[in-house]
Amino acid sequence: MLLPAALQDWLHEGHLAYFINDTIDSLDLSAFHARYAQGGPRNQPYHPVMMVKVLVYGYATGVFSSRKLARKLHEDVAFRVLAAGNYPAHRTICDFRALHLEELSGLFVQVVKLARECGLVRLGTIAVDGTKIKANASRHKAMSYARMQQAEAELKGQIDALLARARAVDETEKNEPELDVPAEITRRENRLAVIANRVKPNTIIFRTLMKFLDQMQIPVITTLRDSQCYVYANEHGLGLHDMNPARVHPELQQWDALWAWLESRRPFVQPSVAIGAD
Repeated sequence: MLLPAALQDWLHEGHLAYFINDTIDSLDLSAFHARYAQGGPRNQPYHPVMMVKVLVYGYATGVFSSRKLARKLHEDVAFRVLAAGNYPAHRTICDFRALHLEELSGLFVQVVKLARECGLVRLGTIAVDGTKIKANASRHKAMSYARMQQAEAELKGQIDALLARARAVDETEKNEPELDVPAEITRRENRLAVIANRVKPNTIIFRTLMKFLDQMQIPVITTLRDSQCYVYANEHGLGLHDMNPARVHPELQQWDALWAWLESRRPFVQPSVAIGAD
């Protein structure tokens, strides 16, 4: 089975991430750029549009913690698609939200209103009821100005409550010990790797597999070739080391790479301790 080479291919066509991505691209985000105007693009640690997409998608799907958002950028395909290969730290995300709180509130309202106009029932975890709005509009032709103002105020109140929740979560987590996400990912990769079993180099599927693993930053320890030596060893109840070394030299080299990797990971193995009375 061939795995998609591009992250975008991992999400189905109607995924919420695409709706938020396209919707935000269609809106006026000049207010987010204005704060950086004096210093120019170089004064923007990360592109404001990318940051807005990540925050809106996160809050719409119930991820309010800036720490969790930062982790999602490494672990969740939808977040990775929206971040386009960027990995802002949780403090950067938190500071951006605090700096642009008013602008985020207004933009979030616009996104939800567009979702309603598109007839969506939900925007992630946010109830939209676009079908009900459309039904009411067709029955009454047009909402009264007073009702529209009331609906707008209710919607803004809901969005402000979401942003307040995000701020409260970050406040409770601010004294937690720092976690360097890239370093943590690297540490986990030291404990996770792949053995490519029965693959043939210089084939399309092999190159596709290697490209995918490289994109996911998963190391390949070794490749075990599809060899008749294993068939012979199985039929005669032998191990590779019981056979003529010259005959199984390529196979032994492949296994040596695995033993070396396991040996280098020994510090991560928790030894068992026997406790008994002397």
